Amino acid sequence: MNVTAFLTNCIQYNIPISFSKYGDGEYNCVAGIDSHNCDKDKYTEKLKKKLTDSFLYMVNETENSFIGLWPNEISQEF
Repeated sequence: MNVTAFLTNCIQYNIPISFSKYGDGEYNCVAGIDSHNCDKDKYTEKLKKKLTDSFLYMVNETENSFIGLWPNEISQEF
């Protein structure tokens, strides 16, 4: 599938879509790496759970939802 062409088509024809990107901080929080991000925002168990819940919601409960995936081991495993 050509994702760019698909997303362009959705925009041209007003087809609702959702796109989320989880950055390295989100993946590090869920994986338990470090204790905070570069902005000194603390990683907590509550944040870990909410990030996991939001990811699962996007994957399992919504249609035409896409998640940008970083090409590294942590996000691939997640």
